Amino acid sequence: MGERHLHCIIETVSGRSEKILQKGIDPDRWIYRWGKLLEKPEKSRINEKIISKIAAASKYLEVKIGSPLDLEWVYYNDQVWWIQLREITTIDEHDFFSNKLINNRC
Repeated sequence: MGERHLHCIIETVSGRSEKILQKGIDPDRWIYRWGKLLEKPEKSRINEKIISKIAAASKYLEVKIGSPLDLEWVYYNDQVWWIQLREITTIDEHDFFSNKLINNRC
């Protein structure tokens, strides 16, 4: 497994994603590296169990497809639904960027 498969950034907002795109709201962010949770928000309305499911599924899908991925999802109670999957083709092997802040490297 390449190094890029070992990083996962999960960003969340309550409600619709247009809050990020149109209203500029900063999402909550979780960062996983090498399977360990390194960063999480102080307060979040999303259960950490859901975030763990998303991180595990993200890693599985990235390995299966063989490329870094941008995944969109929704959840209700403890069920996660995948809405969209896109390969990320614009990052190099070591730089990871977030929608949270422009040029925010993790």
